Amino acid sequence: MSNEIEKHYDDEDIQRINLDRDIKLWKTEIDFLVEELDFYVKFLESALVKEKNNQDLKQLHEKVEKLADITKEYSDKVIEFDHEAEGIIECDDLSCEVFFLNAHLRMKDKLNEHLKVSRDLKKEIFRQLSSTFIKE
Repeated sequence: MSNEIEKHYDDEDIQRINLDRDIKLWKTEIDFLVEELDFYVKFLESALVKEKNNQDLKQLHEKVEKLADITKEYSDKVIEFDHEAEGIIECDDLSCEVFFLNAHLRMKDKLNEHLKVSRDLKKEIFRQLSSTFIKE
């Protein structure tokens, strides 16, 4: 099945294309976020950050590590959801499809909330780290 909707596709084909697109986007977003948070953890542990004894930076480091762990869990959940979502193809009735579509919406909401939390933490990282830069 191509990534574009063709005239001969029925509602089920279109649903599956949309599900596949969402899942692919989720994987990409989560994979990048895992790398990004790992970078922040390493950066906060590096010699580039002055004021190593700064309590705010220590707390920030802990928050980033915790969010990195949660993000890795989400990565596993997305992969698991991708496998489960293939079951929609086997659905013979509306209640089965509704089950998968509701699961998809719940996953989407959870991931969107997680990404919002991640963005908020990144704002905090930027504020905290910008205050530690050495000015000439």
